[in-house]
Amino acid sequence: MPGTTAAALGQRIETARHAAGLTRRQVFDVSGVSISMIRKTEGGERWPSDAVLDALARAVQTTPEELLGGPAAPTAGSTRPSPSWRASTYGTPRYWPGASGSGSTTAPQSARTA
Repeated sequence: MPGTTAAALGQRIETARHAAGLTRRQVFDVSGVSISMIRKTEGGERWPSDAVLDALARAVQTTPEELLGGPAAPTAGSTRPSPSWRASTYGTPRYWPGASGSGSTTAPQSARTA
């Protein structure tokens, strides 16, 4: 979210982790995000990638949007937000792994919808 600092995001992640009653080790076990990355993110030293933020949010039972201090994500049963919605929410382009070229913003054919 515009105006969200790494320190503010880290504090929200740490607060959500404590509210869920989890240690960093437990978040690692659930999310696969390294303990070092969790520590650096919570400490405001690193800004997490979309994938890391998604994994941390799932581990602490919240949404990336709530961690970023923005609007809540669509509820279960609603349609999944489009990549363009994610890009506008996070304020960064959405890169597609497996697309041609490094850092391509073009969705691979399998991810495109008609």
